[in-house]
Amino acid sequence: MTLKLTNFKPRNRIVSSGRALPEDLSERFTTMMENAERLIGADFKGVTSESAPESGLYSINDKGTSNAGVTQAAKSFLASLSADQKESTLFSVTATRGGAGATSIPT
Repeated sequence: MTLKLTNFKPRNRIVSSGRALPEDLSERFTTMMENAERLIGADFKGVTSESAPESGLYSINDKGTSNAGVTQAAKSFLASLSADQKESTLFSVTATRGGAGATSIPT
């Protein structure tokens, strides 16, 4: 038995930029965005079972692997950019915004 589906059409959607939020956000989404903005500036405490941070769960250890290749690739990439491109690509690792969810290279 074959099912014939012939009424497929693209949905009518408003064309908008994925880089900017539309002005007419729903109240629910606006509340979520305000909450996210507030939490971005808060200290990260992690996920715990006791409602308090646990220290010593993860440690940073030198595994003996060189990062020279990645460092050289990043330097080559940055050297290939114009001044305007660098300005829109680089951000401080201590930035509270700009780096959040971005794919830019921290300086």
